[in-house]
Order: sequence, then C-alpha cells, then structure tokens
Amino acid sequence: QLQQKSVSGYKLVGVNAHSENAGWAALLADWITNENAQQQRFDERQIGPSNNVVLESDAVQSNVALAALAAQVAKNFSDKEIYIYSFQDALDLDICKKFEMNLKIADYTLKTRIVSAVGVDEIVQSVSNLEYMIAMRYHACLLALKYGVKTMALSYDEKVQKLANRFCIPCSDLADIEKLPDYFEKLKTLDAKKIQTETENLDFDFSEILSVIKH
Repeated sequence: QLQQKSVSGYKLVGVNAHSENAGWAALLADWITNENAQQQRFDERQIGPSNNVVLESDAVQSNVALAALAAQVAKNFSDKEIYIYSFQDALDLDICKKFEMNLKIADYTLKTRIVSAVGVDEIVQSVSNLEYMIAMRYHACLLALKYGVKTMALSYDEKVQKLANRFCIPCSDLADIEKLPDYFEKLKTLDAKKIQTETENLDFDFSEILSVIKH
C-alpha cells in the first residue's frame, strides 16, 4: 500500500484491495478523479486537479503560476498583511479574488485585504506606505518605485521587462516558476533608498500614472 501525496492539506483517495466494499470504493475513486468532477472541483475551489486532461488546460496552467506565486508570498511574508490591489475593477478584481484564494490555500492564517473601488489619492497613499510590491501593471511598478518600495515585476510585455532592467529589480513572466525563490530573495535585498533616488533622477512625468489609474 502506497501513501498518496498531500494536496491542499488532505489526501487523494486510495482503494485498499482488501476492503469489504472494494467495488464501491473503486467507483467512488473513479468518480472523484474523473474529468468532470475534477473540472468542477477546480472551477469552484481553484484547487489543482489530479486528472491529466484538466491539468493541461490553459485555465489550470494559469492557476499553477498563481499558486506558485502565492506560495512564495506566504513563505516570505507570512508576518505581514497582504494588500491585493485592483486598480481597475473590470479587469483586475476577478484575478485579485483568485489570488487571495490561492494565498489562503498556501497559508490560511495570512492576513489579506483586497483594495478596490477606492480613489486615486487613497491608492497612492496606500502604495507609498508599502515595504514591498509585486506588480504586473507597468504603472503600478512605476508608482511603487517612485516611493522607494522594493518591487518585483511580473512581465507581460517588453516595457515591463525594460523597466525591471532599468531599476535592476527582479522580474518574472511566471513561466519560470522554478526561479521564483531566487526572485523573492533578490526582492528582499533591494535598497529602498537607492530605488527612490533613482526615480528622483528619472525624467518622467509621474502625473501620467495617476491619470492611468484613475481611468
């Protein structure tokens, strides 16, 4: 008899061949692991499936990256309150909720807060008080850097990668999740004062950032 590996705190179902109701147990295990059941489980709870067909879907693969990122946030910042910013609710709020769920799966004791439906001044005030920022949006990264916040970029296009290179901050495209531990170590060793000094010397109109966030 083999011990099944843990998945989100509980075990996969294994059937003992000597069970009194082995046939029914096998049917239950087959039902739990079939494609439809695993798809429904993922859709409702955002927990990684054991069914290979569902596992290879784009939705699940995207969630794998989110889960890996959440795991590193939980590991490195479990002592901090995690703010999850929705700058534009129509685009951001759903993914913010999914990420919060992944954080709770990684560590249910984490203190999290989704920041949404707030004004520009409130966002700026909140960001300026952060110690760390992990952001995908170009303007979110710039705003954080302006206030000397230690920032890690999630690259979705070339301009985000160029910004990361310019300020020598870690940058992941989330296709390289095996490198996330190294990126987080670099994030924690960034010099906040140096970042703020560099932004002060940067020829850039930061008022444009506020306009983008507002809209």
